[in-house]
Amino acid sequence: MIVSMTGYGRGIAQRDDINVVVEGRSLNHRFFDINIKLPAPSYILEKKIRDIMKSYFHRGKMDVHVSINKFTSSTELPVNYENASKYYQALCGLSNHLGIKEKINLSLLMPFIREIIGVQEQDLDFDIYWPIIEEALQKAIQSIKEMRLGEGKSLYEDIKARVDYIDTIIEQIKKKFPQLITELREQLSTKITEHFSDVSINPERLEQELVITAEKIDITEELIRIGSHLHQLEELLLFDGPIGRKLDFLLQEIHREVNTLGYKSSDIVISQQTVELKGELEKIREQIQNIE
Repeated sequence: MIVSMTGYGRGIAQRDDINVVVEGRSLNHRFFDINIKLPAPSYILEKKIRDIMKSYFHRGKMDVHVSINKFTSSTELPVNYENASKYYQALCGLSNHLGIKEKINLSLLMPFIREIIGVQEQDLDFDIYWPIIEEALQKAIQSIKEMRLGEGKSLYEDIKARVDYIDTIIEQIKKKFPQLITELREQLSTKITEHFSDVSINPERLEQELVITAEKIDITEELIRIGSHLHQLEELLLFDGPIGRKLDFLLQEIHREVNTLGYKSSDIVISQQTVELKGELEKIREQIQNIE
């Protein structure tokens, strides 16, 4: 089943006084590109997270954000009283200047809270933290995978419906083509009769000209190749693994054959059907851009 590159997941893991939240977002991208945001002391874990993500996902632009909260008796919350006084005085001065009678309270100091109250934790023990981070990461990955699979199912249904419609048009063209040869024979005979009614036409020569003309407009090979490519495309849609690039290549090949088909055919109906085929192929191409 095909997998979309669009997904979001969130995982939470908690043990004792440690709480870890991992959020992951995935968007379409030609390659695998990952950006990991970790609390400063835990940058050493970035490679581990990257390796795990690469083992689950093959393509897509991914953002992973890890937040760690730990409050214990050893956690200190130092207050910078000097900064608090300065901010309070500044707000009071501004209030007086603007003629505002509202009293300055602690809620007005909240925008500056990081510069007033700091958090100082002990150094992280990665042997303790990593299992918790990994647990939250695995939950986020599972959530992302489920969303990508759900999106992939929708993509599959849309693409499959369009492929079936293209198949129907190709079958119509196949049935129409023998009729074109018959019509060509009649048109050629009529024109010769109209313009050279007093000239004796060699039937063998007429048949020879008809064969030469028929070869120029013969689209049998194009129809066979399109059918073969469509069959391969349908098989790929059921393949379990990254297929986006292969689908893109196949689609280019089908588009090339359809262009040749339209170039060779002078029939109005087939020309209209060729335009319709190109439209459907373009819609499939847009969908394929989001497949892993």
